[in-house]
Amino acid sequence: MGTRGGTTGYNLQGLPFEDCLSLFMKCAFKEERDKHPNLVKIGEEIVKKCGGIPLAVRTLGSLLYDSTDEHDWEYVRDNEIWKLEQKANDILPVLRFSYDQLPPRLKQCVAYCCIFPKDFEFSSYALVQFWMAHGLLQSHNKNEELEDIGMRYVKELLSRSFFQDLTIGMLGMETFSFKMRDLMHDLAQQVAKDEFLVVNSDCQSIPKSVRHLSFATANASRNDFSSLLSDLGRVRTIFFSPDDEKTSQSFVESCISKS
Repeated sequence: MGTRGGTTGYNLQGLPFEDCLSLFMKCAFKEERDKHPNLVKIGEEIVKKCGGIPLAVRTLGSLLYDSTDEHDWEYVRDNEIWKLEQKANDILPVLRFSYDQLPPRLKQCVAYCCIFPKDFEFSSYALVQFWMAHGLLQSHNKNEELEDIGMRYVKELLSRSFFQDLTIGMLGMETFSFKMRDLMHDLAQQVAKDEFLVVNSDCQSIPKSVRHLSFATANASRNDFSSLLSDLGRVRTIFFSPDDEKTSQSFVESCISKS
């Protein structure tokens, strides 16, 4: 951490162990931790492996929330992810572990979020509609509306630390906005890389495996993107940033006509 003036940077240290432990216990326990001394001991061992990185601590604590099964805690502590060779402060393996523990219904919803740019402000209503349009929300209860299922998914991912910067709307938790954590966005791109493509200046072609295309981080009016539009028959989603006023209507129409 530093300034642009050429001053010497400051190396940020990890969160102290006691603070990490406090954060972990707050995320992991629904009831008093004193009732589960064996879990507390295992939790301390898990926190030591997190290297003082708050997001890793919060993510694993949230993963174990409401579980009092000692085997679940031991599974996290003894998992193979800790044996992976990692770069300094690289927590993607930990986040991938958290993703792998999600139910299949939530995995798909997380992956679809990578089509939006980093730091994109989601509307809970709009994201649920997006998931609905792609058939990701299914109910075995005929009396349950898909919108209600989608809102439940959003709140569950919030509780698991996939989203952040929650802003409550005028109608309370019926309408709110949030962002996806940058590292979670990196993870979503990692797990969905074969079917999703975010177009940028380096993009030369669209692989045949791509089903979802995003121009969110590029100026879609650029002429050099026209060569990419020769065959979009396999593409099921084309996303344009709502903030990109330079995207021409003719370009959008060309994408639609070739998809």
